[in-house]
Amino acid sequence: MVNDPADTRSPEMEAHIQLSFEQGKLRHDVEVVRAYGQAHPDAWVGLRYENDPAVRIVALFVSDLKSHEAALRELVEHPDQLELRSSPYFLTHLEEIRADINSLASSDETGRFKQWGVGQGTVVVHLRASEETLAAELHERYGGAIELTVGQFPYPDLPQFHPVIEPPGGRAPLLPQDLADVSLPSGFTIRSGEDLMSGLLTHNNSDDELVIETNGQVTTRVMDPETDQWVGGFTGAQHVPLVLFRVPPHGTVELPMLIGTASSVPQLGYAVPPGRWSIEVTLRFTDRGAFRTPPLPISVSP
Repeated sequence: MVNDPADTRSPEMEAHIQLSFEQGKLRHDVEVVRAYGQAHPDAWVGLRYENDPAVRIVALFVSDLKSHEAALRELVEHPDQLELRSSPYFLTHLEEIRADINSLASSDETGRFKQWGVGQGTVVVHLRASEETLAAELHERYGGAIELTVGQFPYPDLPQFHPVIEPPGGRAPLLPQDLADVSLPSGFTIRSGEDLMSGLLTHNNSDDELVIETNGQVTTRVMDPETDQWVGGFTGAQHVPLVLFRVPPHGTVELPMLIGTASSVPQLGYAVPPGRWSIEVTLRFTDRGAFRTPPLPISVSP
């Protein structure tokens, strides 16, 4: 008897397959709605998928919602999976704000702006964790037309609770000392809320070459040395090419290391506050698996 491959699928995999199927079914309708919206620039804002409680297309218009809905339901293949909503902001207004933000970000050499663009009915702006003051200025200037994130959290509504998301399967086991040692430059300091590129010295304690898999760098997590709780790290997009670092037997290699201090604990605020903390890095070794480094002490300054 041949086993059905579907028998091995987890509930999560089945849900993902079903979601992909439903969204794929609506691709033609997405193009129909987008073309219709672009033909009505005086009212069109944008569209998106929503998956809960059911997969559907949500289209945003500023005015004449009923007439646009009636017209679109005649055009799409799946009218029961189309929803129209009102938006208070014209797309042209959002594009003007995006242009303002782009001008500010382009003239800023300190990297305060991480990402920005027109989202679904708002302009979405992601700022570095140290930029609460800038966030307040943008919020006052643009109001509800701008959706701000400072570090990991929305501004101005800092959540009361934010779950700590561990890697799938939990944290990696501790790096065996007979495999490798790691160390930081002496007197390692980083400013609260900012990001820093540095180096992680990695010494091979074994008689075999070690191959470490990276995306061109390793990224740290900031930990509370007393509780061993994850309290912060880097936020933002990273490129994900496979870049290998080879450490010869009993040799040492410096791995490019990215450290960020955006808080992951709302009680600490948007940024990991000044004080004594530690960092850990998960190192992935070809043919050996992943291991986390022991806590490496750092100082966060104001």
